[in-house]
Amino acid sequence: MLRRLKMKLVEYHQLYKPLLVPTYMILIALSLFSLSTRIFSSKNDNYNTFNNTKQPFIEFYKYNKLKNNYDEVVQGLDAALDNNQNVTLVIIKTGCPDCKKWEGELTHYYYQSSHIKDNRTKYLMVDIAGLSDEQLKWFVKNLPMQTVYPSIKTPTVMNIKPMKTHWVLQDAFIEKGTSHEMKEIFKNSIS
Repeated sequence: MLRRLKMKLVEYHQLYKPLLVPTYMILIALSLFSLSTRIFSSKNDNYNTFNNTKQPFIEFYKYNKLKNNYDEVVQGLDAALDNNQNVTLVIIKTGCPDCKKWEGELTHYYYQSSHIKDNRTKYLMVDIAGLSDEQLKWFVKNLPMQTVYPSIKTPTVMNIKPMKTHWVLQDAFIEKGTSHEMKEIFKNSIS
């Protein structure tokens, strides 16, 4: 019985031997093709703007890791205006249910966009919960009125462009929007 099995195996080997070499050649060719596409795509990371970040974003899913204080935002906006630099401003409020709902996704896109190489846009995030009335009035006075009048809605993501001495709204995600709209706002911010 064992001898018969051995004979059958030898017979099958002889029968399929001509197919082994082409099979191995096909496997090697597929492996080389796969390797070359990986190498090529890694050299061209700019095809997708959100793949071109310096660091992973996993640890930055909380606003408190990314937000700026009021003075930093004012200084950042003034410097950007002087340098004719576009700004993406994110306005949040501690305790806001919509802000909490969007926290993971908003911080994800914020971090990715702000860490894209060669992106000239300045990214600022401010929590308006602890601001004084004077500080809130400064925002209402200095930011595009369509976005903040009569009250400041949160969360708001706005792309603003400097126009001599004031800011012009390019586009915005305000309070109730879709995930796709938010992603587009951050994609449009890249300059």
